[in-house]
Amino acid sequence: MPYPSQILQRNIREKLERRFLNVLKGALADRILNLPENQPLIKHERQMRMEPIYSPTCDVAVGPFSFREGSLNEIYNKLTKLDQIRGFIDDLQRRGLGSGYNTALLDLNKNPRCFIAVEVENTTARDVKHLLGSIINCSFLGKIGIVIVFDEYLKYAQRLLEYLAFVKRVKKTEKSLFRNVFVVSKSSMHAC
Repeated sequence: MPYPSQILQRNIREKLERRFLNVLKGALADRILNLPENQPLIKHERQMRMEPIYSPTCDVAVGPFSFREGSLNEIYNKLTKLDQIRGFIDDLQRRGLGSGYNTALLDLNKNPRCFIAVEVENTTARDVKHLLGSIINCSFLGKIGIVIVFDEYLKYAQRLLEYLAFVKRVKKTEKSLFRNVFVVSKSSMHAC
C-alpha cells in the first residue's frame, strides 16, 4: 500500500502532465524533445540520476532536462513566458508561503537540470534540516522549484522560511537565495 506522500507525488505528476505536457511539446523544438533524457518529459525522481557523480534528485521533475554539458536556460526562460505557465507561476506566488518566485529574478539558476523540480514533504517536514534540503534540491535542480508540505506540518515550514528571511536580512547570505522556490501547502497545490 503506498504512503500518502507517494500518492501525492503520483497525483502531482499526473496534474502537471495534464496541465503542461501538450503545452511543452508544442513549445519545444523536436531536437530538444527527441533527446533521450527527455523521454519521458515528466519524471519520477529515480529517472533523474546522472551517473557517475552524485546527483540530487527530486520527487517529480518536468523537462526538458539538461543532463549534459551546457545549459537550456534560454529555453527555460522562454517557457516561463507562455501564458499557461505564467498563470501557474502567478497562482503559486499567491498561494505560497514566503516570497517565492520573482520574475525580476528569473535568471537566478543559470544552469538548472530541469524546468520544474517538485519535492513532497510529509512527516519529515518536522525535521527542518530535511525540509531545508528539499528547498536546496529544488532551487539547484529546477528553474522553478516547488516544495509541497502536508498541511499539518506547515508551522515547521513557516518557521524555516522565517529563519531564511532573517539570515538574508542580516546579510549572512545573498537575498536571492532560494527565490526560485515556492513552498506551498498540500491543499494549496490541489487548488492550483
